[in-house]
Amino acid sequence: MTEKSGFDPKTGTWNDSLTGDYLWSRNNFGEARPDVMSPFTYSMTEKVWGKVSFLPGYRLSGNICGRFYANVSASVSMLKALGKSKETAIEQMKDLLGNVPSDLDIPLVPLSSATMLLALPRMIKLGLKEKNGAKGVPAFLKTSLERCSEMRRQIQNIQQKSELIDYWNNNVEPELLNGMWLLGGATQPLEATVKFRKELAEMVGEADANALFSNLSVEGDLLASMGPVV
Repeated sequence: MTEKSGFDPKTGTWNDSLTGDYLWSRNNFGEARPDVMSPFTYSMTEKVWGKVSFLPGYRLSGNICGRFYANVSASVSMLKALGKSKETAIEQMKDLLGNVPSDLDIPLVPLSSATMLLALPRMIKLGLKEKNGAKGVPAFLKTSLERCSEMRRQIQNIQQKSELIDYWNNNVEPELLNGMWLLGGATQPLEATVKFRKELAEMVGEADANALFSNLSVEGDLLASMGPVV
């Protein structure tokens, strides 16, 4: 199956909501890209997401009038194809969807066994890359500033277009993709946090769980809101 594109070369507009009957969400993606994206920003975003898209024929993210959206339908459909109920799939997508009505209509896409057989090896490969990326975070952070400063210096000394293209292909793009796997690996511990938050909400309710987690990401004050409980 070939992915459809929402880009109209006649008008220069991009609207992936026209590519199919999907539910799109900006609940989380809008935080990462709050404004209308420049063509360069979206080009880079699409390149990165092209590396992590594991579902043949479907886009897991999209550009709707210059803004970044997640394709909820494709993700929920994939989880259902893996044996999850629709309710469980929505729960796992809570960070992407936010709190949604139980009767929310999410259009699903048909995923054949052949499609899933192609997707599963890609998912496993991505998981391994993220796992290996997590191991490289300390070394990356230790040398990142010096490495980026040197790259900026080298770019400023480039005079020819062909040299700049070569430098991008051989240096900048590999560095960008390496950073992507490092980021994916570094965020793996958040999965345990999401599970803990769900269990806590079942114990004390959604409002109290939100209050207890309100300081979770404050540097030097991790879980300070748990003080009253402890």
